[in-house]
Amino acid sequence: MQGYEKISISNNVMILGTKYNIIKKKYEEDEVFKKRGVDGWCSSCKKEIVYCDASTHPAFENENDAIELELYEKEVVRHEIVHAFFSECGLRDSALINNIASCKNEELVDWIASMARRIHSAFIEAGVVGINE
Repeated sequence: MQGYEKISISNNVMILGTKYNIIKKKYEEDEVFKKRGVDGWCSSCKKEIVYCDASTHPAFENENDAIELELYEKEVVRHEIVHAFFSECGLRDSALINNIASCKNEELVDWIASMARRIHSAFIEAGVVGINE
């Protein structure tokens, strides 16, 4: 893929001062993937982000493009990081009461995960990124 630079997914990430471990598991190793029909999940209790090794996922059994698989895994991890931010800033608590809370809105989480880099670039271009961010 032209312009692609391979950067490995880290083993952990700081979310508003809290360390989350990032764990890659094979599809068969974690029943949550099949049970919930997800490719990743975030545990605010365990402070973990778990994502599926795409090469072991049945949906990708005919996919031979390693870069495509890696890009998909990164997309999943970005999505779960957004859930972690919602949780760490306190929005998870309101979700326990209100099942339609924004932090449970998968479409919104996907949008934030896919647009975060562009939003950050716009903040930089507009000169509104300060030292307190």
